[in-house]
Amino acid sequence: MGKKTIEVNLGDIFIIPLFLPSNDDDYTLDYSKYKFCINDIYAFGRLIEIQVGNVDLIEVFP
Repeated sequence: MGKKTIEVNLGDIFIIPLFLPSNDDDYTLDYSKYKFCINDIYAFGRLIEIQVGNVDLIEVFP
């Protein structure tokens, strides 16, 4: 199976968890498959501009 791709567009809204579960000894945890709780605290973000490479401009609303 190949890597799953997601289409993103200008103006897309997303959420960012403000507190990540942590393990004091492991700073390389991959949260892409982590199931976040609906009751956690999140901030909202919006995609402003898509740049070439891996640099996109976003704005975040706490």
